[in-house]
Amino acid sequence: LANGALGRTLGVATAELAGRPLQAWLHADAAALAQRAIDECARGEGERRVELGLVTAGGHGRWVQMLLRRLDHEDEARVLATFSDLSDRRGVDEAAGSLPVKMFG
Repeated sequence: LANGALGRTLGVATAELAGRPLQAWLHADAAALAQRAIDECARGEGERRVELGLVTAGGHGRWVQMLLRRLDHEDEARVLATFSDLSDRRGVDEAAGSLPVKMFG
């Protein structure tokens, strides 16, 4: 399931989000970090919060915070992900020199 807010952030319809894996939207440098956090959460190692770079349908970068929570449903562990757009804050931090690396050009 996906909601309209994430679709608007990425520039796609909600139905397209539901049909593609998260990895399709991740910046290449974020894929391993995201997968590790998802795996840890699924194993019951607690809530995970990570900052990731996503790539929109138009090829632009967006910084998000992904919050992961494990849900047990019908004897099966599932992971719920919620996203907060951090792009504006990260842009200000990069401009001020507070961040060591720029992910997006």
